[in-house]
Amino acid sequence: MLGTAFDTIKRAGNEFLIPHKGICNRSDCNYKFKGYSFSGDNTGAHIDLIIEQTDGIVEDIYECDEFRCKPKIVSSTSTPVKTRLNLIKYLESMNNPKK
Repeated sequence: MLGTAFDTIKRAGNEFLIPHKGICNRSDCNYKFKGYSFSGDNTGAHIDLIIEQTDGIVEDIYECDEFRCKPKIVSSTSTPVKTRLNLIKYLESMNNPKK
């Protein structure tokens, strides 16, 4: 699933992904859990992931709906990043194409 998300960002016109450290900003979820927003170098399309680790070993990776980075992420064209790839919605749309 993650490979599909990253491929989608690449097909949008990006050559590589830029990792940005951040945290979950939703108080009723995994508040302040650490993760990364991976943004495309050209379009600013991104996916936000929480990465849980124990003693340097990745235990779990999952998408975050209310991720916060500091400083504010900007694309290489200096426009604010707005296009967030929602992995679940994207995969659902691929499995249920509109007629």
